[in-house]
Amino acid sequence: MIKNERQNAIRNIITTRSIQNQKELQLALQERGIEVTQATVSRDIKQMHLRKKSREDGIYHYVLDPTEMDEIERQIRMLSDSVLSMAGVNNQIVIRTFSGSAHVAGEAIDNMGWSEILGTIAGDNTLLVIVRSNQEVGEVLQRLRHLMTR
Repeated sequence: MIKNERQNAIRNIITTRSIQNQKELQLALQERGIEVTQATVSRDIKQMHLRKKSREDGIYHYVLDPTEMDEIERQIRMLSDSVLSMAGVNNQIVIRTFSGSAHVAGEAIDNMGWSEILGTIAGDNTLLVIVRSNQEVGEVLQRLRHLMTR
């Protein structure tokens, strides 16, 4: 796995789960089929400028640098603003967008770095999302809908 894909997976993990230490992050990556050493996790944390922040209960967990978080929020907003409908069939999701917006939605989804998504193909107002397996389509649809309603 290339560094960019691994770091996208790390971004996704720490924005959806509370990860308190490097070992937890390493295990979360392994759950996604990404085998990585502790040294690589440490290097990624440093390169990505991750920092620890205290939750309300006083437990510290990794968070993205605020400028990185702003970019993720911007892409989620672009996705939310462009999507009209989504439907899954087999290992694919068809997303209808406003005219001229499919590439924007595709770029946002590609940049999320979800390991379940193999890639996207954008037309003018239709985006095809290729998911790794039929079984994962429902979960991906649910995650996309959740992102767009937050």
